Amino acid sequence: MKHFYHQTFLFWIITKFLLAIAGLGSMYSLFTLETGILSFEFIANLVILLYCMLLGYSGYSDIRSLKPNPNIRTLTGTISVIIGMAIIALIVLNITRNGFVAFLLAIWLFLLGVYEWMQVERN
Repeated sequence: MKHFYHQTFLFWIITKFLLAIAGLGSMYSLFTLETGILSFEFIANLVILLYCMLLGYSGYSDIRSLKPNPNIRTLTGTISVIIGMAIIALIVLNITRNGFVAFLLAIWLFLLGVYEWMQVERN
């Protein structure tokens, strides 16, 4: 598995930055919510925003070949896997519009989580 992640190292760095940029859309929706501060949507947006900031930092440290912070990598890996499993749950509950695309996103996030857990570094 580590060989696979070493072969696709650049793909995972690009993935981190794309997901971090996508999190900016979450920030927009965070400020346009008309619900209370303790609502589920507000808390979910804050978690996703934190996740995207951590992914951006992790991607930056990968590009700069800095020694990865194991706590941040473990946290982003865990959040990635949890979000992937949550998407699978939404598919099972038939809440998604396009189950196939949602399934691909869930697998993508799950693999990103495993990548982060393995603490893969550039050779």
